[in-house]
Amino acid sequence: MELVNDTQTDLRRRAYKLARSGECKSLIEISSELIVEGYSTSSIEDILQENTRAELARIIIAADRM
Repeated sequence: MELVNDTQTDLRRRAYKLARSGECKSLIEISSELIVEGYSTSSIEDILQENTRAELARIIIAADRM
């Protein structure tokens, strides 16, 4: 069970890093990159819940302004 939590933590950190980097311009691009990196679609959907989606969207907008 700890491995699942570690994977979710890594996934969440990676999603935020992608959002801050300016590399991804949308949540769809973040999801696509995470899939390419080997994360499962179901894990991505679990992590990208409503409040996380909103927060990542704000980060993407802020990164785009820099």
